[in-house]
Amino acid sequence: MASPRFPDASLAWLVPTCRRPVLDLGGGLTDQIATTNRVVAACHGDDVPQSSPVVRTKPSLLPFAPGSFDLVTATDGELLVSPVLSEAARVLAPGGQLAAIEYSRDDSIPWVRRFAERLQADDPTAMRSHGSRLLEFIEASHHFVDAQHRIFRRWVPLSRDRLLGMVLTRPAVIALDEKQRSDLTADLLAIHDRAARPGEKLQLPFEVVCVRAEVDPSTVEAPAPRTDALSIRLHF
Repeated sequence: MASPRFPDASLAWLVPTCRRPVLDLGGGLTDQIATTNRVVAACHGDDVPQSSPVVRTKPSLLPFAPGSFDLVTATDGELLVSPVLSEAARVLAPGGQLAAIEYSRDDSIPWVRRFAERLQADDPTAMRSHGSRLLEFIEASHHFVDAQHRIFRRWVPLSRDRLLGMVLTRPAVIALDEKQRSDLTADLLAIHDRAARPGEKLQLPFEVVCVRAEVDPSTVEAPAPRTDALSIRLHF
């Protein structure tokens, strides 16, 4: 699955032009920011970017020397667990920054809230809170200080057929009997039709949550010297 694209304005705020390569955890930003920076993607899945060098590794086990990068980026808040934040801090040079971004559905819009409530009546796991925890994760880490965040908005056009298709392919909805599924479909389409303007696609609202924070070098443990290790120098 292709990584989602983020608005240019959000990346202009989040990712400065760097003298040294940027390390992108997971590769979700690589193709977009490769137009302004040299990028190294750290990935361990099958979906890898095509625009830049890729290092096959887990984000919690980065094969780079301490202080190798001035900027580390990430597009998934779930990546930012303690071991990954520790590794990101280790490979950042003093003054370096962690920059994270992700989409968060905006459930404050009335039609979205009504749609979710009706769907959850038959599928309790659907459209649960999708609030971003990026800022919370980063501020909770002792490795980073001076966290700043900014929220951008993006509206995604969604046709009637596509919206219905997203619902009908959910396992819990497939498991409903024919009458339950028919009633659910009718109710959801009615919500859609009341909210959409004639002849126009409904707009699904998202927040684009951006957080950047500076590494605190005093929290990074110096590696113990090794005399028996093989030294491999990576050039980008």
